[in-house]
Amino acid sequence: MSTRRSARLRAQPTQEPLLAPDPTAEESPKKRSKQKVPATKRDKESTSKRKKNEVASSESDVQPPVKARKKETGASVTKSSKSFTHRPATMTSDALLSLPAEVLNMILKNVDDTKSLGKLSTTSKSYYALVTPQLYKRLDVYVTSHPQIAKFIRNLDPLLSIKQRKQLKKEGTYKGQRESFPGNLDPKKVPELASFVTEAMFGIGDPGKKHRYIVHRYMEEAMKNMKNLEIVETLLVTESIANSLAQQKNLKALSLTINGLAEGDLTALSNIKGLSHLSISILGFGGADGIEDKVGVSLILNSRSTLRSLNIKAGSFASYLLDGLAKHETVKGTENILTALESLSFAGASFDEDIKDILPKTVDLAALKQLKIDYQSHGVEFLHRCIGDVLSKAHVDVNTDIKLRNLTLNMADDVWNTEPGEQEASLNAKTHLVSSFDTLVTLDLHEFGQYPEGRPESGINPSLIQAIIKHQGLIKLTMAHNGIHAGCAIPHWHPHDVANIITNLPKLEELTFSTSAFNLEEIGKIISQARNLASVNISAIKTWAIGRADATECRNLLRGIALGVMERDLDSDVEVFNWEDHSALKHVNIDGTVFELGLKLGKTKKGMPKKVEKFTVDLKPKREMVYREITPARQTYGYALDPAWTNQVAKDLGRA
Repeated sequence: MSTRRSARLRAQPTQEPLLAPDPTAEESPKKRSKQKVPATKRDKESTSKRKKNEVASSESDVQPPVKARKKETGASVTKSSKSFTHRPATMTSDALLSLPAEVLNMILKNVDDTKSLGKLSTTSKSYYALVTPQLYKRLDVYVTSHPQIAKFIRNLDPLLSIKQRKQLKKEGTYKGQRESFPGNLDPKKVPELASFVTEAMFGIGDPGKKHRYIVHRYMEEAMKNMKNLEIVETLLVTESIANSLAQQKNLKALSLTINGLAEGDLTALSNIKGLSHLSISILGFGGADGIEDKVGVSLILNSRSTLRSLNIKAGSFASYLLDGLAKHETVKGTENILTALESLSFAGASFDEDIKDILPKTVDLAALKQLKIDYQSHGVEFLHRCIGDVLSKAHVDVNTDIKLRNLTLNMADDVWNTEPGEQEASLNAKTHLVSSFDTLVTLDLHEFGQYPEGRPESGINPSLIQAIIKHQGLIKLTMAHNGIHAGCAIPHWHPHDVANIITNLPKLEELTFSTSAFNLEEIGKIISQARNLASVNISAIKTWAIGRADATECRNLLRGIALGVMERDLDSDVEVFNWEDHSALKHVNIDGTVFELGLKLGKTKKGMPKKVEKFTVDLKPKREMVYREITPARQTYGYALDPAWTNQVAKDLGRA
């Protein structure tokens, strides 16, 4: 049978390949539409029989050529492919989706506009699958009062199962809760969105005794569903939250604030191990049995071989921690307890002379890359002396490499409750710490030297200036104030202080200090001599009640900078003067008013003034410096948590 069929096919003339129908071909005349009449049962039966006969006859006619073509080309042809026109493989409806997945994810990670990402996720299933994990990567919720509860609930609702939502609604009815749910969904199924959350920030305050329960319950239920958390920062810890944190398998960074709102048994936190970053704040004096202090010590010791950064904000806990570390068996030997630590921060703690024996055995101070000592309750001079002595010995030891690059010190003293002699001893201890080594790249000495207004101004301590310029590799120097106490004044940098810093720190790129408004133009000319300085921040106001500096003071400083640069080499024959070739200075901040300097300024950001002004030199009119104000809108976080810590650890973990 097959032989006879093949002979018959060979006898047929060679067929031309099937082509797509020509759109320019003459269309057949359209049939006149007829009015439809309801079909009877007999008509339907006859119609179905006729269709079956037509399909059978068409299959018998077309089947042999199709089978023959299959044998020749090895390609399959479907019955529905009548036109045989295919879209080229290189054509795509979306060029963005044609990128490799790795490149596309890299692009999405650098898009900060969550509203635009949310709109993009609704355009197609492909974009939804790509964008949704990025949208839910970080959960940032906060609540401190009753009006914020509705938004708090709406943010956590997508992470809860239907059963959890219904149960929470029984426990308390609030705005933001859903009224109904689809009936075809599994009420116990946890939404997939909960698995996308890897970073969580909970700014949970106290909304009041009446509403405290429901806020805690929503956070507890949400924590049960998020199984892939790597970074957690929370102001609330309950027994349920502690259990959920202890069950996290990927947790690498944890920031806890344990205060009077803590409820239940928190000992589950003692099971957390392998943290890379830990920030712990225990407010008050803890419970009757001191369980909070014990949990804090356990958290540190459980991660002693992996912990890279440790922030301690506490009063009594710091003393308890030191006592706990002193009893640890490692202290009795030669090995440090925290072997991997690179960043250490203290705030609000009290110290005594025992710190000089415990701290060097706990931490390898010479191996630290970052050290921050904020405001302490008592005995801060013991801490400064201890660290200064250790680094001073390491500095003269040729076998020891000091890795400390970033140092932050709170220079404030209680000027009303301490004697001048005590203040001088505190300043000497801090100066000793700064001068004990010379490896810093960033130095922040904030809240320096506030004094009662009745006393004469002493200026910047010369010993402190000499300690600062010892760090020849310094790139960023900050001596700023977050505020001025009532009845106090701050010491000003005099022109010779600025000249000393500029001359002896050639690598300096950013400088922040306070000075008098009467010296601004002279200081501007001194600043113009710095070759690598790119940003300057100056405070010239006497009190924060005045606000920003006026336009005259700003122009005086800018004039001093501009003329100091443009009046160089006036005898030069070079006709074209390019600011960027003679100075690296690009930004000047005077009491919150920010200016951009240069010759070629880029486009202004949305909402910023476009007015441009300039300075010229009389002897060289073609030399000019253009500047404009680019003061940004002040960024506030309201009741939300400041994301600085989360951003920093995310960058260190490679998630940013």
